[in-house]
Amino acid sequence: MDLRIAIVGCPNVGKSSLFNRLIGRKVSIVDSEAKVTRDRVEESFQLDKKNFILIDTAAVDLDSKRKIDIKAKNQTQAAVVSADTIFLVIDGKIGFSHSDDSLFRWLKKFNKPITILFNKSDTKEAKTNSEEIKHSLKPIISLSAEHNLGLEALHKHLQDFLQQKKKIFQSNVVPTIEAQIKISIVGRPNTGKSTLINALVGEDRLLTDDLPGLTRDSVIVSWKCKGRRIDLYDTAGLRRKSHVTKKIERFSSKETFRSIRKSDLVLLVIDSSSMNKQDLRIAQRTLEEGKGIIIIVNKIDLIREKKSFQRELKLRIERSLFMLKGIDVVYVSALKNINLEKIFPKVVDVFNNWEKRIPTARLNKMLEGILEKFPPPMRAGKRLKIKFLAQIRTRPPIFSLSVSKIEKFPNNYLRYIENNIRELFKFNGIPIKILLRKSKNPYAGRLT
Repeated sequence: MDLRIAIVGCPNVGKSSLFNRLIGRKVSIVDSEAKVTRDRVEESFQLDKKNFILIDTAAVDLDSKRKIDIKAKNQTQAAVVSADTIFLVIDGKIGFSHSDDSLFRWLKKFNKPITILFNKSDTKEAKTNSEEIKHSLKPIISLSAEHNLGLEALHKHLQDFLQQKKKIFQSNVVPTIEAQIKISIVGRPNTGKSTLINALVGEDRLLTDDLPGLTRDSVIVSWKCKGRRIDLYDTAGLRRKSHVTKKIERFSSKETFRSIRKSDLVLLVIDSSSMNKQDLRIAQRTLEEGKGIIIIVNKIDLIREKKSFQRELKLRIERSLFMLKGIDVVYVSALKNINLEKIFPKVVDVFNNWEKRIPTARLNKMLEGILEKFPPPMRAGKRLKIKFLAQIRTRPPIFSLSVSKIEKFPNNYLRYIENNIRELFKFNGIPIKILLRKSKNPYAGRLT
């Protein structure tokens, strides 16, 4: 069983910097602006061949009455409840403040082991001597996550803690079981991505609000449905590049595209009231990354004439994304739990299509029918020859087509073959690619 550690602290004490340092890569967003982290972010790391799960939490403001701060506190509380131990991070330059004391007292109510970390303790101004903390009898460690100082003491403390708790770990690293399906939930800000994930998993796992841009980190949420494990990547809303001005938003956008690259499929969430070109740009980027895609039209409960709306939207999507003819579109309301049960079957279908392999014999039988019905065009008085079609990889499906003249092969005929492959073998929601290969002359190089 992996040891779960919750990193908790007041705003801007360096929790995310510590999280990234322990994980060994930049996962949580770090910035001088307070309250950058809003959802809880979980990642695994290893120390001395032991597995740990680290939870970065939102900054806790116990006195705030703002709805978003109350929701953030609830997210942090959920992380604390699920953790085996807590790291309380304090700004070593400021010292133990009234807010730290309130947070410390709040954490003690959960009866979990607490380790107090004085971060930013790399300067002479660091204030790590606190009578309140000394009398608490809690372990105290001074460190600097930014400058990688004091981490050895923290590592030793974790090893000692494991021995005290007598946790059973295997001496060899246990391979992580890969999620069967990894899905990124993407879209413009405020389309209801986090609300959709909460509705699918059946709990308020992510912060939701009418405030655009609430999600900043890419957060992984596990979803078990009908015996299959699915990892859902909640991502920051994507705006047009010209509208992105803040450094945090630029980093969030990069994290979103990184999540897309790690995923198998993408659910593109569209607000039913305001589909625009940015939605299509996101879909295009998804296809370029070779990922399967399902379009989720959210807030359908706000549309009165649903049938005419669905008909017009489908036509617009197919005109704009001609390479995805027959793409799956699911009309839902995440807030009202309308049609959510239709998502999982579509996910399974698209995922199976994404890793599907077609036997070469079936492909070439299809090719024979195409050539008979619609032969290739003439070039310089000679008809182009097509010899062979084979699938050379999956995830996404890529095919190799042997032809006589690559440079003279027309794109429209290539699309015609691609459309036939898509329709006959039901590659809905999947970008497929055909690579042209020059067919070899079996008599080339022979003496006459």
